[in-house]
Amino acid sequence: MARCRLQKAPSIVPEAGRSIREDHDGDWKPIAQIRGQDLERPALGVVLTTAHLGRRAMAGKTVTRADLCEAVYRKVGLSRAESATLVELTLQEITDSLERGATVKLSSFGSFVVRKKGQRIGRNPKTGKEVPVSPRRVMVFKPSAILKTRINAGRK
Repeated sequence: MARCRLQKAPSIVPEAGRSIREDHDGDWKPIAQIRGQDLERPALGVVLTTAHLGRRAMAGKTVTRADLCEAVYRKVGLSRAESATLVELTLQEITDSLERGATVKLSSFGSFVVRKKGQRIGRNPKTGKEVPVSPRRVMVFKPSAILKTRINAGRK
């Protein structure tokens, strides 16, 4: 299983100084893991399963930010406030990168790509009248082969 490393930038996890520290190998890990408590992965390598997300995911409903914060709180051992901050900062960094037009690649998950679409002629479905569609940028998600395999393995 691949090992994740947290970046050593205080701006990424500003309030996590009490809960995430550098161990003797130079890796950033939750204090619980440094103290010998059994955690499966370091903080940002959390695997979210239906057990961590609760009944919502099991019922096939949408997973919200609050669900992600709760999963980080339970799995990593940060406080609820720190978990919420970590989730918000992660989502904000992804959003900012996409806004700048950068591609965001998350290994074993997928890529978020911003594509430019030129002006084209569209058609109003009600009237059939041709209407110009202005140029725009669209965000596309491309799942990784690993994610596709995991999703299709769960089908019955």
